[in-house]
Amino acid sequence: MPFADVLFPLNISYGSQGGPDFFTTVQANKGKFEQRSRNIYAPTWKWNVVYGIKTALDYLEIYNFFLVRAGKWQSFRYQDRHDHVLVHEPIAIADGAQTVFQTTKTYRSGGGALVRTLTKLVSGTTHIYANDVAVPSGVAVNLLTGEWTFDDPPTKGVLLSVSATFHTAARFDIDYLPSVYEAVGAEDELILRIENIPIVEAPGE
Repeated sequence: MPFADVLFPLNISYGSQGGPDFFTTVQANKGKFEQRSRNIYAPTWKWNVVYGIKTALDYLEIYNFFLVRAGKWQSFRYQDRHDHVLVHEPIAIADGAQTVFQTTKTYRSGGGALVRTLTKLVSGTTHIYANDVAVPSGVAVNLLTGEWTFDDPPTKGVLLSVSATFHTAARFDIDYLPSVYEAVGAEDELILRIENIPIVEAPGE
């Protein structure tokens, strides 16, 4: 699918509402007991960016961004204001043969864990460590896939960890961008009412 290596405006995404969304089927039997089915392993991250639009200039920025992306068609980088930083995040234990490693983030609670694959890293923020010691050379990172490629396999048993800022590949979840002109404010500035501008993660991009 088409991906544009551009970042959704930070001034708007930082005022948005959103987070992870799972898909769970819940069925209740006659005894009032529930049977729950987890239909997907990993959630899909979703946001509503309408809350980040404070001015007519903000709307114009969204309007242009939406038009160039052609609604749902083209995905882009999105920075989740709550979750976009890795600090010495463990990603693998070297086996002495593997040379390519994927950036991941592991969420832990109560003995359980969920592993999230991260593909969109930010230039100038990426660092990889072997047993908490920075690897100075002999490794390259692909900022569009999140993969780290070593010239030679890291020593078996070495813990690899990453520090970085990451983005999520996302897209608009609408093809139609309606707005209502409610009034004209100071200096002829248009006051807009917009109810919903959903953005959704684009998995695999």
